[in-house]
Amino acid sequence: MAAFASSFVFHAPDMLNPILVGFATTLALFSLAQVMSGKITYALLLGFSVGLAINAHFQALGSLALLALVIFMDSRLRGNDKREVVYTILGFISTLIPSLIFNFQTGGAWFSGLANYFLSGQEKFNV
Repeated sequence: MAAFASSFVFHAPDMLNPILVGFATTLALFSLAQVMSGKITYALLLGFSVGLAINAHFQALGSLALLALVIFMDSRLRGNDKREVVYTILGFISTLIPSLIFNFQTGGAWFSGLANYFLSGQEKFNV
């Protein structure tokens, strides 16, 4: 819709972070279905899309359940083949690399901001 209507692009009220969360979650569900059907290479896309959703907005932390589902279901369905688990974790960690680099370059600003938000920042209302 936004590609055809220039006013949506100029004003961009619907181009916020949660829009990316919906896209990444849809991609994660598609990838999960592919992984459960036996296509191991989609496990990397699953981890990447879950990490992308979490980096876009922290309310997507619930999508970590999809990663846990792959880890627990893999041992029951396929036995000792751990490639799906490794690919999923590798895809998830690859999305955290830019945030970790930023954190180390700024002396822990990202971690301290997260800790502040989760411990006391949710109760504050800034005008």
